[in-house]
Amino acid sequence: MDINHALLWVQTGTLIAIVLTLVVYYRQLRTMQAASRGQHFLALVQFLQTEEVRSARRHVLIGLKKKDFSNWNELDCHMASTVCASYGNAGVLVRVGLVDFSMLESWGPSVKRCFEVCQPLIKEQQKIAGPKYWIDFEKLNDLFSQSE
Repeated sequence: MDINHALLWVQTGTLIAIVLTLVVYYRQLRTMQAASRGQHFLALVQFLQTEEVRSARRHVLIGLKKKDFSNWNELDCHMASTVCASYGNAGVLVRVGLVDFSMLESWGPSVKRCFEVCQPLIKEQQKIAGPKYWIDFEKLNDLFSQSE
């Protein structure tokens, strides 16, 4: 075997080693991304399960469900704002890909009911602050509505 054949074999072996290394790195990257999504999901769940946010959701789903928006008081608006902001944050994490929407499937009924109750406040705030205010809550609600 001459030197050219030997170099060809070395180059071929090097190329195979590089390709295999890239495959391993790609798989490691995917694993790290999945772990990161899991960590973001866990942080989101912990946030949504704080007593303040749970109390706000309970207030919206029980206290405001049948109360006309014109009769909402400051506490009602505060509680609804807490719900809108918390689900809006969840929507941001889904939109930017830090949390997979599929991880949130069981939240659909709560998100949709809360959005329905909070919609008059959302519309009012969007008139004041602009149409993108709490838009991620609205988009999260739309995702759940489309997934049915």
